[in-house]
Amino acid sequence: MRLLILSPDAYSIFFPRSSFVFGGIEVETGYYSRGLAKDHGVDVTVVTRDQGHKARRIDHVNVIPHPLLKGPGYWDMRRSILSRIHHRISGERQWTANDFYAKEKPDVAYVQGMAPWTLDLARYCQQTKTPFLFRIAHDMDLGGEYMTDASMIEWAGFDLVAAREILDTATQILVQTPAQMEMLEGRYNRKGLLLLNPVNTGKSPEQISKVFDVLWIGKSASSKRPEFYLELAEQLPHRSFCMVLNKADLSHWDRLTAAMPDNIKVIEMVSFPEVSILFGKSRIFVNTSGSEGFANTFLQAASHGVPILSMNCDPNQMLSAHGAGVLTGPKIADLALHMEHLLSKSNIYSTFSAAARLYVHDYHCARAIVSQFNELLKTIMSSAERQNPFSK
Repeated sequence: MRLLILSPDAYSIFFPRSSFVFGGIEVETGYYSRGLAKDHGVDVTVVTRDQGHKARRIDHVNVIPHPLLKGPGYWDMRRSILSRIHHRISGERQWTANDFYAKEKPDVAYVQGMAPWTLDLARYCQQTKTPFLFRIAHDMDLGGEYMTDASMIEWAGFDLVAAREILDTATQILVQTPAQMEMLEGRYNRKGLLLLNPVNTGKSPEQISKVFDVLWIGKSASSKRPEFYLELAEQLPHRSFCMVLNKADLSHWDRLTAAMPDNIKVIEMVSFPEVSILFGKSRIFVNTSGSEGFANTFLQAASHGVPILSMNCDPNQMLSAHGAGVLTGPKIADLALHMEHLLSKSNIYSTFSAAARLYVHDYHCARAIVSQFNELLKTIMSSAERQNPFSK
């Protein structure tokens, strides 16, 4: 079985020394692609932006550049004289999306999140009758709170008609939460399959010495509301804060760094292995986002026994129902109060820490979830072969 996973920003998952930004979608891509290839013998190809790299086989996975999606690494490479001479002599083939996917000949194609490249892949799969798996990566993929053309264009680069085309084309739609499943059925009359996000269990809190009281990870985007974290640090000058702030909105990033309190250590970019270490070195993880899908950072924190304080997001009720942390509400003062309470009461902290680790163990074990994904692939392939016994 040849599985093609389109994950444009997953380059850093396979080349961890790179400085290119990645997020939860890409982390999930790493779990699925490596697990399916290594443990289940699936022939997996992950397609990323062209960062100036050639196709390579890494961790049993084929990692290849997309000829139409150029990343900053590609343009950095083009700055060299030798590279410019090479490209002038050899030229570059004028690909279309269909040309590229037809060359790869996937048996099944998989992508997460609404984006222009998702639409291209959906249309290729529709034309070639290739099974197409689409994963909801965020509530905004389904229109968010206000389902309008304007909000979808701002989010994905196309209107609701194109979004519906992707959802109608999908052989199976995977959702992260029951809330997304209800939204999908109510708005688009499609039934989703709940597949929880995978994570590996980290080291127990006792195995790593703590360096930071509080950790925040995200992009310098307005939806992440990083300015709330700065306000929190100003209210608690005696606490040590760490902030992994990826450059997304550059003007916002400049404003934030200019106003940064002295008790926040700012890190612009860390590799995935370093992120895991950073969670282990932190006592509490804070989320200030207005909305999320199922943020991978929640699971990484919980896997290390790091309690989560979230102002607005509670995916699958892992905080309110499973005790992995506290849903604090919209006020910074309440967030600060809960934080001081946790950090000053070791017995209460230990209870939340143990509950967080138990939650990911019971619901998000990477090996078990990858096995579920593999069973889904086998079911889809079996159905496709029954419908067309003479297909590839």
